Amino acid sequence: MLAKLTPFLFLLVFPALASGATMRVSAEVVNNCVVSVPSSVILPAYSGTQVRSRVEFQLRCTKGAMPIVSIGGGVLTSSAGARVLIGPDGGQLAYQIYSNPAYNFVWDAVTEPPADGLSLTSYTLYWAMPSGQAMAPGTYANSLDFAVDPGTRTAKHYAIRVSSLVP
Repeated sequence: MLAKLTPFLFLLVFPALASGATMRVSAEVVNNCVVSVPSSVILPAYSGTQVRSRVEFQLRCTKGAMPIVSIGGGVLTSSAGARVLIGPDGGQLAYQIYSNPAYNFVWDAVTEPPADGLSLTSYTLYWAMPSGQAMAPGTYANSLDFAVDPGTRTAKHYAIRVSSLVP
């Protein structure tokens, strides 16, 4: 019985279709990004010599989006703007994040849009702790604010816990 009434019910619900009128359908696509970023980063143990490490994140944005990925937050030292991990008795272990494997460009932001809007694009963050820091033994940690703005001036923020051990 329901099968016989279905066409009739359809015409009652959508009378414009019964009269041959055109139904307009539209959609709006807004810029959006999906990011895969670690919630924590454990850097190698620091023993006074330079330490280097790499961490990847992936980004997929709406085709044509111009994303801005910025890394902020955390405590900054007064010398050279290095980021710091806070340890025992407030000790500060300096580190920095770079955008290239030569460790000579401090991370600024993603400057090119992800490829096609469909695939995840990988980016590498290069982390370095300079040599010559006399630190008390213990665990040093801090948080970073990892922000992704798909070009809408509204960023989504991710907190990344960063830590290292001084033996």
